[in-house]
Amino acid sequence: MKTDQDQFLTAMRDVASTVAVITARDADGQRFGATVTSYCSVSASPPSLLICLNRSSTIFGIVEQHRRFTLNLMAEGDEAIANRFAGFDDHMIRDRFDGIEINDQTAFDCTVIQSIEASTHQVFIAAVDGITLADRRPLLYHQRRYHSLEGERKMRQKETVA
Repeated sequence: MKTDQDQFLTAMRDVASTVAVITARDADGQRFGATVTSYCSVSASPPSLLICLNRSSTIFGIVEQHRRFTLNLMAEGDEAIANRFAGFDDHMIRDRFDGIEINDQTAFDCTVIQSIEASTHQVFIAAVDGITLADRRPLLYHQRRYHSLEGERKMRQKETVA
């Protein structure tokens, strides 16, 4: 039985995930970035993770060629950054980094160690070379909207009081 693409996309909207921005540089040092939710850890020993990038995206070509990227986890309040790197402002700006700073998020600096073609996307498995930690609550994406953990915290407080 073949699964319908629309049904698959609808079902995947039920998966809540932390929003991330992948950043990378080309040979001239120009920065590129894109918002993603398709990433996960692979192993803690040695530390590694994977990302999935659409092969038609600009960031794919940069990562494919230079084999390095940073995975920046967005936190509550980073909605404007997530939207910028999702391309929502592309009609108004030339550079997604213009006026945007990505510097207080948890981040993983990575080197690609394996690449796997998967339909329209490329899966990059990467060694984690460095980590920056930030003490911020994650920006979540679920049902095509941003969310915070605040609702969950309030629910747990009510359960413990009752």
